[in-house]
Amino acid sequence: MKDSENTELSDLADKVGSQLGTIDSKVNDMRKQVENDPETVGDKLLKVAIPAVSALIASQLFKIFWNKTTGNSKDDVDDSQQGIFMTILFAGLSAALSSAVSQFSGIGSSTYVKHRQKKRSTR
Repeated sequence: MKDSENTELSDLADKVGSQLGTIDSKVNDMRKQVENDPETVGDKLLKVAIPAVSALIASQLFKIFWNKTTGNSKDDVDDSQQGIFMTILFAGLSAALSSAVSQFSGIGSSTYVKHRQKKRSTR
């Protein structure tokens, strides 16, 4: 029995060792990817923050515009007086505008980050 238990343990140890080797090679590959990534943390923040902030500003400006054109006050209490159609129309238009602004500003921020990377690489 001892020989079979030792064989099973050594087989298990070999399997665990090979799996740890696989994990180690994957970690090394991921480390190389991170080291070779030309984007800095600031670049990544720009690519996320610019579209988010621009969509937020666009939606707030649209809300102000909507409230002025429909005669609503600044409070959201008047939503019940608008009716379901106007509420759905506002939600759809606001979402479409925010999405478009976010998409275009995302493209713009990616272009800006690429420009910054080119500038850094030529130094």
